[in-house]
Amino acid sequence: MKITRATVYSLKCDDFDFAYADASAWKSGRILHLLEIELDNGLSGWGEWGWYIGLGEVPPVPDFTPAFACLTDKDPLAQADRFREFAVQPGTTNFMLAAVDMALWDLRGKIAGLSLSQLLGGALRPDIPVYASLQNYRDIDDPQAWVVELVEQHYDAGFRAFKMKIGGAAIADDCAYIQAVRDCLGARDGGSRIPLAVDANQTYTRSEARQMGRFLEQANNIAWFEEPLIRADISGYRSLRQTLDVPIAGAEGCGTAGDVDGYLRAEALDVIQPDLLAVGGITPMLDICALGRLYHVPVYVHCFFGCIERIAALHLMALQPTWGSPLRGLHEALLEWETSCFPARDALLTETFHPNDQGRIAVPTGPGLGVAICRECIEAYLWRS
Repeated sequence: MKITRATVYSLKCDDFDFAYADASAWKSGRILHLLEIELDNGLSGWGEWGWYIGLGEVPPVPDFTPAFACLTDKDPLAQADRFREFAVQPGTTNFMLAAVDMALWDLRGKIAGLSLSQLLGGALRPDIPVYASLQNYRDIDDPQAWVVELVEQHYDAGFRAFKMKIGGAAIADDCAYIQAVRDCLGARDGGSRIPLAVDANQTYTRSEARQMGRFLEQANNIAWFEEPLIRADISGYRSLRQTLDVPIAGAEGCGTAGDVDGYLRAEALDVIQPDLLAVGGITPMLDICALGRLYHVPVYVHCFFGCIERIAALHLMALQPTWGSPLRGLHEALLEWETSCFPARDALLTETFHPNDQGRIAVPTGPGLGVAICRECIEAYLWRS
């Protein structure tokens, strides 16, 4: 059994009705790179990585063919060898490594006739709670009303947990946004029991983070305060965790399990949020999940860029044990389900995934990742010169 071809399809969406943002960047378009690894027995495995298009950017059409040529004529089951060979190719990034790793795990499951979660030991539950991850800054007259409208739309779509962006406006304005969302959720469920996380995207100084943190302590059911400081300020994260009575989350930018371990050794985080692409895929994420269990710190996999990565994350999170009792509230890790406008992502899979009435999404049970790719979507959004 050999790899016969590795093909990258680059998809681009840059005709959004409006740009949206977090505290760090405006997005006027999105890019998704799909990797298909084909075998001589007719099977294909899929992975992906992506990025966004900033205001005014006109990026060139990329050519990734040379980097992936090293996979051809090789054994797909010798996954560690393929990983090492690809890692030393010029221009390789962790995001690209993650795509290779995802595609090889997808193939391994298809060859074995097992889903990824079965292959890795068996899912502990059939579905995973997800949270609607909002890019809620927009250049309009009443952004607060738009944030509330977004939350209402996603509540009606089945989401029962949310994350909103802060740090892109004055602290007083962001506090008003948070309170408006809390009031909205309280009116919808009769008691504001719905978890709401806030993400500052590394924009605060230590004093600003403490100021926002004091407000969050008084707000109702704040699930976590994400990336209040720059990622390098581990001692600052530790200080916030020691002084604030709100869970502190981070580690999204970590590239290795060792990077995550630095936060855990420093007792700097209540929640770790490694990004599946940033760490290099499923294989290194397994090490990070093991670290989380060792330190008894929940792992909430971060997913922003596409749809294949969050399907992989569904499988990974199904392997993680819960903690405590559901009577105490949040007792299992939530998966990020990014919901901003990205038509290519939303049309790429032949099956759509939506939360059920409890805000949970089922873990696919088919071989490998358990999903099929829509070739018509690839053709519709293919990035052409």
